[in-house]
Amino acid sequence: MSGTDTLGSMSDAEIDAIARRKAYLRVYALLIRAAEGRATVTYPVMAAPMGLPPSGQHMARETGRMLEAIEFKERACGRPMLSAVVVKTGENRPGPGFYALARRTGRLAEGATHEEERAFWAAELERVYAEWGA
Repeated sequence: MSGTDTLGSMSDAEIDAIARRKAYLRVYALLIRAAEGRATVTYPVMAAPMGLPPSGQHMARETGRMLEAIEFKERACGRPMLSAVVVKTGENRPGPGFYALARRTGRLAEGATHEEERAFWAAELERVYAEWGA
């Protein structure tokens, strides 16, 4: 049986699930490579392996979902927020979703000031670099 025959017997939902898993692994690898190199990536760069447009609400929603899935995996492994390496284009800082996720997972206190958020991100980014550094 060829790969085409196998795909032909799969439902659209199964094919979509495989595509989502591949995108997840590609994004995860992209973020790890950035962390290993003490670098950051922008949301549009992260969106590309997901097959998303470089901007817009759909891209923001889907990249947020992907980062949340990665964060829960990282948290389960006892690691810092790998999503700290993802920053807004031209601003070199994460979007508001990063801080919202940090609050939901108990990593950042509710009611943190903007200064506290920035300090948290800088410290978390350093923890990510230390975790994934060569």
